[in-house]
Amino acid sequence: MPFDWNNYIALAKTLNAMANDSAKRSAVSRAYYGAFHRASDVLRSNGVQTFPRDQRKSHAKIWNVYKESAKKNCRRIGAQGGRLLNDRHDADYDSGRNFDAAEVTTFIADVEALVAAVAVPANVPEGFTGAVVATTRPSLLCRTLEAVKRFFGC
Repeated sequence: MPFDWNNYIALAKTLNAMANDSAKRSAVSRAYYGAFHRASDVLRSNGVQTFPRDQRKSHAKIWNVYKESAKKNCRRIGAQGGRLLNDRHDADYDSGRNFDAAEVTTFIADVEALVAAVAVPANVPEGFTGAVVATTRPSLLCRTLEAVKRFFGC
């Protein structure tokens, strides 16, 4: 049986009830990952292609396919996912940012709203419709050599 990512959101609520900062930060992180994986699962189960340019950026892959949809609700989902990702980054990497229980409670509520929106069949984005193969940008060395060739007319 596959893992239920909603368990991360439930764990986030438990962590938020704890009195220490690391529990609050972990609550933000777990709640975000619950939403991220639910959105990813919805895209995968609906056969939605993500954008090749985001190939190695798993978070951008998911939120950008929503952000670039023609559907207004999908664009809202993508924007909200991006905001939640920024808060998750702060929780994981910004030692100067403090998270109190009320802020984390609001964050978790936002995650739950996002997960509910992602679950609505009408909110499945169209996905990438161009070439499936990612185009790779030539390395700096290759671009420099090409510029030198053009300069010398080779």
